[in-house]
Amino acid sequence: MVPASRGRCDRMPIMRFRWLISVLVGLGLLSACAPLDATETPTTAPGRTPAQETGGSHPGERLYVLNCQVCHGNQRGQGGVVGAPSHNETGHTWHHPDAHLTDWVLNGKITGAMPGFGDRLSEAEVSAVLSFIKTWWTPDQRETQADVSQRYQEAIDRQERSQ
Repeated sequence: MVPASRGRCDRMPIMRFRWLISVLVGLGLLSACAPLDATETPTTAPGRTPAQETGGSHPGERLYVLNCQVCHGNQRGQGGVVGAPSHNETGHTWHHPDAHLTDWVLNGKITGAMPGFGDRLSEAEVSAVLSFIKTWWTPDQRETQADVSQRYQEAIDRQERSQ
């Protein structure tokens, strides 16, 4: 014989459990969006900063670690967020001209979840970040991307002169 249900009280432990899980998932998502300190990257060996792991000599490295790595991952493509492209040689960043990359970093992307960083980074700082991630590309990729950037800028210049 099945005991009679006591109504809403029987569901309370399950409702509390679901609420707790919802809160924990929400906190996890929020923490994924929090800015990281240079020593808090998920891909850094214990006791070492990213600068120590890569030699730390590039001016754009710290800016990348603090502003980009949480979503896009490190040079090995590790530690990023699903959907955010890796900027290493296996990604597609090198297919785009510098003007597009700079605009996307400063203003965000309309079609994606990438926010703009124009309130945090200057154009010179974005240039340093781009220079840093280009060190992850193969020589052929760097050459191709430089050519794409130059051709794009030449097309923009021609268009502006004809107006």
